[in-house]
This record gives sequence, structure tokens and C-alpha cells, in this order.
Amino acid sequence: MPSLETNHEIAIPAFRLWKTLVNANTTLPKMVPRIIASIDVIQGTPGQVGEVTHVKMGSSAPDGAFLEKKRIEVNEETLTIASEELAGGHLALGFSKWVNRHKLVPIGDDKVKITSSVDYETEENADVSLAIAQAIEELVKLFDSLEKHLASTPDV
Repeated sequence: MPSLETNHEIAIPAFRLWKTLVNANTTLPKMVPRIIASIDVIQGTPGQVGEVTHVKMGSSAPDGAFLEKKRIEVNEETLTIASEELAGGHLALGFSKWVNRHKLVPIGDDKVKITSSVDYETEENADVSLAIAQAIEELVKLFDSLEKHLASTPDV
């Protein structure tokens, strides 16, 4: 299965970013509404493996953009979180499988390195090169936006 990986550093303590990602259903729509308008749990326990959510994308995405995803890993010891898209999102762009994983590595007390990886499969003859480039760009935008929000609100 093909994959891609990107690394990004932000000046936020790893534990703060971890809490934001685990509690994404409530935190992300408040912190990055242009990227994510809402996240609704449609199955399972919020923040736990097996949780299925419906994500309505914000105004930075095409009108009506959404995705449904299932959490497949939440590991507080390794600060790793992963999900698999079930509908919409990248599956609407020529992919037949899209599994993303974020691993947080603390850098001292006030920075974190985020290693984001995606394992994917494509539909036959689909040209997904632009979609892959955009996915990497969107990840960087997301984490940069989270960094700005968390830096400006130290009590969150």
C-alpha cells in the first residue's frame, strides 16, 4: 500500500496538542472553524477507538465537503492517534482507502514534532498527485492554525 509522511514542528507543548487532538470533536470546530465547521459523533464513545464521526468541512473547503471517519488508534503512551476515512473526504477524490496517523514527539517542554503519515490506495487509473500535495498542505495549515490558537489561549 502506498504511503506518504510529513514532519512538522510547532511551538506548543506535546501534551496540549495531544489533548486537542483526542478531544477534536469539541476543540477543532472552535479553534479552526474555517477548516472544520463541525464534528458529530455518530457511533461509539467520543475520543476512543471505534468512534465514528461526521466531519463537516469549513469555508476553506468546497461547499458541502464532509468526511466520515473511524478512530482506529489512540495511544497516550506513544502519543499516536489514527483514523480511517469511511466516506467523503479523500474517498471522494479518487482514493479507495485513506488511513492517517499522527505521532507527537516532544521537543523539550515547549515544542512538538508531529509526524503525520497516510497509507492509501487509489481507484484504478486515478491521478491523485494533486490530492496528495493538497493533503500535505492542509495538514501544515491545520497544525499552524492550532499552534496560533493554542499560543494565544494558554488556558485551553
